[in-house]
Amino acid sequence: MISHKTKRIIKNTVYFLKAKKGNSFNSFDQEGVSCHHDIYNFICLNKQINPDIQYKALINMIYSYAEYIEHLDQFEYRVKYILYNHVLMMIEPEYYSVILVNLLNYLQNILGDVYTPDVMNAWMEAYAVLVNILMQCKLEIKQKNHYWSWKGFEEFEVVNKVKESETIISLYLEPKIYMGRINFLPGQYITLRFPSKEEGTIIKYYSLSNIPNHEYLRINVQKPATYAKKDNDNISRKIYHDLKKGDFIEVGPPCGDFFFDARKDRKEFLVFVVDGIGIFPVLSIILTIFTENMDGKVLLLYSTRHEYEQSFRSTIENVMERYKNFTCYHFYTKPASKGVSYNMGDNIIYGSITMDLIRSLSPRTSEFYICGPKLFMQEIYQGLSIWGVCRSQMHFEFF
Repeated sequence: MISHKTKRIIKNTVYFLKAKKGNSFNSFDQEGVSCHHDIYNFICLNKQINPDIQYKALINMIYSYAEYIEHLDQFEYRVKYILYNHVLMMIEPEYYSVILVNLLNYLQNILGDVYTPDVMNAWMEAYAVLVNILMQCKLEIKQKNHYWSWKGFEEFEVVNKVKESETIISLYLEPKIYMGRINFLPGQYITLRFPSKEEGTIIKYYSLSNIPNHEYLRINVQKPATYAKKDNDNISRKIYHDLKKGDFIEVGPPCGDFFFDARKDRKEFLVFVVDGIGIFPVLSIILTIFTENMDGKVLLLYSTRHEYEQSFRSTIENVMERYKNFTCYHFYTKPASKGVSYNMGDNIIYGSITMDLIRSLSPRTSEFYICGPKLFMQEIYQGLSIWGVCRSQMHFEFF
């Protein structure tokens, strides 16, 4: 437990720190940390691993921790996504000690005369609690993902590359070293690592769209916009255009909190509300549901701009034809051609997914899985909340 005195000191100093943080992160002792190469991967908030972004992300997390010092349960929820990367990168406890030394130096430089022995002791106490939170959460993540087939990063070969739509490709990946059937929970993602001397190591996340217990993994890559200039978009461009069958890439084990566990999550009515590339983890879940022969009703509301961006159309059609408890509605917000027929009868709607339609097609007691861009998910979440759906019934994955 953090003492009341420590909480008061942390809260009093955090306002001063926030006023300075816009241009102060460079005073963090990067040289003192840079000799520990693995700490470059310490916190991955921005998907790109390079020193400046990493240190800034680290400091932002510490500010967030300080702001939530009296409500640490909320902080734990916010930090869990980061901790998947701690586990994946195999961050060891001694790395936290290295960060502490540099954190105290950073605070002393920024606070100046305000940095008293009481302030130093308060931050040391608070940091010890932070490390305990991180270690406990990491343990929970390891227990949840005990089935991991490998640790860290392993080389996988691109064994197939398939065009799914005008903007989406599928990559089929098999491990260089045979692992047998690869297990994961449907809905989870893998991490790809791309070392680069020019751009620094780049980390990219891709949801798995195949079902578990195969000897391969399938991910999907969206064609990047031609005007995109970010390093991450450059990597996406290389994957989409240049990566070919027979190439090798570094892959981290499947992880993530957005998943469906067929042993525990058997519900009478499941609703999947999806926009764009949010279909990929949902497809893995839906295919798993029917592989497990679940009896409950499943409704998929799948929105894309137009029919040419729609992925896995034939797969979804086959599931609809085979299983009478599965229904799918396709929404085209900017249809390219209203004359296109997908043999789905009246299940094509030109327009956006609305709460009126969700309410008319599903009971309020349903379990809702929502995947898509942030604004899309916010609108669905607000609509479901107003309708009276409990937060525990809603599951999210941002894209």
